[in-house]
Amino acid sequence: MKVVIIADAHNNLVRLQRVLDYCQKENIDGLISCGDLASMDTLDFLIANFSGPIWHVLGNMDRDFLKKEITKTIQRKNAVIFPDFGELVLEKKKLALVHFPQKARELFLTKKYAVVFYGHTHQPWLEKDANRYLINPGNVTGDRCPATFAVWEVEKNHFQLLPVDKSEVD
Repeated sequence: MKVVIIADAHNNLVRLQRVLDYCQKENIDGLISCGDLASMDTLDFLIANFSGPIWHVLGNMDRDFLKKEITKTIQRKNAVIFPDFGELVLEKKKLALVHFPQKARELFLTKKYAVVFYGHTHQPWLEKDANRYLINPGNVTGDRCPATFAVWEVEKNHFQLLPVDKSEVD
């Protein structure tokens, strides 16, 4: 199973489409979004253009648009939306997704998760402790840091950071 991890798209549909083009080209199975899609329209765009499962956790920029209707985990077509943080098990690996780095660090330190994904800082980060990982895929929008996303080959537990801009992905 291959999963793409994104964060901080901030309504940048051009760059989000580049990530989705990569997903289609590489037969990506699932997509984890660590917050700040920034609007219901961007969530709808993601749902309409990615047919696999989507797991999205709300970020600080999502709250104005999404928090009004989401106070608990909900399903919206192929997307599961978590209000504060989410837990999943993929190929027997327990993982957490959250937007904020402080909460990510707290979850990582519990040692309950094989991987904790987060966003908010816009800066890619990978930290490893034994067989556990704390990962920030960077940001899709290209604000403050170059636009990046991560790919996780779940079975191999292999992570790769890729640039969003099409000329660099091809």
